Amino acid sequence: MTKLTTKIHLEQKGFLLDRVNKLNKIALKINVKPIQVNFGEVFQKEVELVSKNDFGFIISKVWESFVNVEIEYSPIRIDGWVFVAKVDNDGHSKSIFRRVPGTVDIEIPEHFNEIDYKLCEHCNTKRERKGVAIIYNEITKEFKQVGYSCLKHFMGHSINKVFSFYEKLAECDSDDSIFHLPPITPIPNYDVKEMVPFIVQMIRSRGFVSTSKSSDTGQTSTKDMVLEDFHKIINGKRPVHLNVNEFKKNYESTLEYSKKILNFLVKYMDENELTEEYWNVSKIIIKDGFFTIKQTGYIVSLVAWAIREIDNPKEKKEKTISDYVGNIGSKYQTSVKVCHVSSNFDMYGKLKYFVIAEDLKGNHIVFGSSKPIFNVGEIVKIEGTIKDHKMYREEKQTIMIRVKPLKK
Repeated sequence: MTKLTTKIHLEQKGFLLDRVNKLNKIALKINVKPIQVNFGEVFQKEVELVSKNDFGFIISKVWESFVNVEIEYSPIRIDGWVFVAKVDNDGHSKSIFRRVPGTVDIEIPEHFNEIDYKLCEHCNTKRERKGVAIIYNEITKEFKQVGYSCLKHFMGHSINKVFSFYEKLAECDSDDSIFHLPPITPIPNYDVKEMVPFIVQMIRSRGFVSTSKSSDTGQTSTKDMVLEDFHKIINGKRPVHLNVNEFKKNYESTLEYSKKILNFLVKYMDENELTEEYWNVSKIIIKDGFFTIKQTGYIVSLVAWAIREIDNPKEKKEKTISDYVGNIGSKYQTSVKVCHVSSNFDMYGKLKYFVIAEDLKGNHIVFGSSKPIFNVGEIVKIEGTIKDHKMYREEKQTIMIRVKPLKK
């Protein structure tokens, strides 16, 4: 058993126990010893809180109650094999090496520093992979690298269950995990009314850069700029991206405009039937009035979208309305203009391309490709099978599969 000693805010005691109970249900299914939690002494600690001033934010200090916690856990052992590390391939020839907590005494051979992601020593085949797991046999002292898709066959357990437990157990070494909390409050929540003016001013002065555009162009996304500058401010440092003088000068007008944005979003969500996951999360954020750090992308994209809708009300009326094309399950041919192409690794480690296009009538068509043969801006005739018709952000989209370009 490995022991971890930390401290958490007293109000998070119940939340910690709830998380551990959920983890232990997974541990039971994969035959791993359950996590043990022992609470120690309760003590008072002075912490910093963030509130608003004429600049926007100010730091004050208060006394809060914390409790010492000792957590005992075991590394994942199944049939004599121990997980010692997970090595992910980021798609740019870089290794993301993550050692499993509790296995530091097991020395991993140096040759795993330059790992061949294509090789799986279980099935002895080579192909593109997202990464591999490094496992160690306590009896034979043997190391192996196993592809994710082969893990179930090798261990005899569901890869989802095993890695779900592994990923959450690995959070013991993460600063934002439930096991190793920052010395302030647990899971910080950000006030929507306080943050929207900050986001508005950032977009006005720097423009809006989505995370997908950031990935394609290398520009810093608006979400990352907002988080970086906000954390600098609450730590008493000058922001990097935001013009402080401009923010102070325009603060009152920005505040009024931010209220207009929130009223617009509330009205829009009340008047429209929005069922996609994006809107479900967005409605909760606006209704509750706060969001977590992981939800920052939602509030930033909502504000950017609301600004466009408010400042350019005619744009929506003039825009071509997309409609579904073809019949589900049938072959379909059409000429399209490629609007967006992005890439990512699939579950088998193969690089796939995601294409968003419009036909000559403005209907949205979405499909995937295994080869980089579609380029943004080009018009190409395609053939494929209609898989589905779906709504995405009020736009009708036709999903196609087995798409191929046709010769001119």
